Amino acid sequence: MTRRKETQRLPPFVPLLKETMDAPAWHAMSHGARSLYIALKRRHIAGSNNNGRVYLSQRNAEKEVGSDTNQITRWYRELQHYGFIVQTRGPTLGVNGKGKAPHWRLTEIAYLYNRSTHGADSEPGLGDGGQPTRDFLRWNGIKFRNKEKKQNPVRESTDTPSVKSRTPLSVNSRTPSKPTVRESTDIQRDMGVRENTDITRFTTTANQPTLARASVSTSFRPGKRLM
Repeated sequence: MTRRKETQRLPPFVPLLKETMDAPAWHAMSHGARSLYIALKRRHIAGSNNNGRVYLSQRNAEKEVGSDTNQITRWYRELQHYGFIVQTRGPTLGVNGKGKAPHWRLTEIAYLYNRSTHGADSEPGLGDGGQPTRDFLRWNGIKFRNKEKKQNPVRESTDTPSVKSRTPLSVNSRTPSKPTVRESTDIQRDMGVRENTDITRFTTTANQPTLARASVSTSFRPGKRLM
């Protein structure tokens, strides 16, 4: 008889009750929340009365479920919303500086709760234990919505650039401005006066040798006797 029982014994498994899977709250949950619930129920040891002390850290949940921290946190809140789990103790920081994951109670399983070990304020109204509460069967039909607020990034204004974004212009890189009408007139007037002065100076200088040569040729003619 003993050998027959050993051969018929099933390997370790995670049981899922049909009543739980047929509940409307189970169908309303996301696939990620269902996977997290199976990973959390895997920590429950039958016959050890550890329901209410079941825990699964964020790091281990990420590895088993295959998701990131934000999704794991969201699915924990979703399981609480639909009544599948109840938190019995929040996350704490141990004496050695390492964080401790929160403890959970699965509502579909009976529990043995002792306030002397968990504290008077950890889960009020439960007494010292009892039958499964199955809170998911009393779901009010309101679907879960993630209440985590995400801050929208502030859009920078393109009209007024900030002081840090301004690039200082060097003296060589400055673009010369166009002269105004008054400046153009003054420039043209100055250029005209300068050109007239240069032309007059040139003609005066060029004519002086000619006049000198003419006077010399008039005064001293070859073959003429001076008086």
